[in-house]
Amino acid sequence: MARLVIYLFGKPKNSNIRNLIDDYTSRISKRGISVIYFPEKKGILEYENKLLSLDGKLILADENGEKMKSLQFANFIKNIQLHSAKIHFAIGPSSGFSKKIKEEANSLISLSRMTFPHELAALLLIEQIYRGVEIIRNSPYHVE
Repeated sequence: MARLVIYLFGKPKNSNIRNLIDDYTSRISKRGISVIYFPEKKGILEYENKLLSLDGKLILADENGEKMKSLQFANFIKNIQLHSAKIHFAIGPSSGFSKKIKEEANSLISLSRMTFPHELAALLLIEQIYRGVEIIRNSPYHVE
């Protein structure tokens, strides 16, 4: 499987959400997936520059991105894995990403038609990546 990394802007301040993110992070780390927290104090511009300097495919979570069901998302991950050495998913700050990085990213995906707090969006993305990987592995985690 291609190396998959999830980038989050800042650590969650809500301890309940942080605990859930930590739970899924421990699950996905067993699948060779890592979560990297970028310090908020460095600022969004430095975060975006870091993301744009990465090798591989950059996928941003964005409210205007492509909307997919979980099985479609699993196939999305699988197809990228076939053609790229690395996959980078990123959640921006609560104010969102700049127009520049959205234009330069390989894909924009939407987590829902609804709006969520930044920390909850991070949890949703991590869980859906875990679910997608488990679907690819044919594990019993996902029930249709």
